[in-house]
Amino acid sequence: MHLDLEKLEQYLPLLENLIFHVDLVCSNHLVVHWISELKIRWSTALCSSSFFHLRGPKLFQIDNLRYELGMMLYLYAALLRERAMEILSADLVQSAALFKEAAGVFQHLANEGLTSLSVERPPETTPSMCTVMSLICLTEAQV
Repeated sequence: MHLDLEKLEQYLPLLENLIFHVDLVCSNHLVVHWISELKIRWSTALCSSSFFHLRGPKLFQIDNLRYELGMMLYLYAALLRERAMEILSADLVQSAALFKEAAGVFQHLANEGLTSLSVERPPETTPSMCTVMSLICLTEAQV
């Protein structure tokens, strides 16, 4: 799990840099076409798919690099929270710091990260759910 956090910490700046450079050339039709063909898919456990009446996780496809960044930040915050829970009994100070960092990421997502998206999305990425997760993390930091 710690390796997953490290990998995300390396991936996030690269993704932000890609988004910055794509925004610079957004008038280029080839880049616009390339982005629309990305086929970025995310699943959610909070609602099931009705595809062939199977009850697996519902898949959402949103070909948007900013949404990918938001989802990666959501995953990062969730992993920070999980890591904080793992070390809670061993290091209260570090655990509280991780809970607070996760709360900040969730709050950022609630305020800016995923608010502009107007397509159907996984329920856990709505601004209200991100706010709830932020409050949960802050509460856990107080323990």
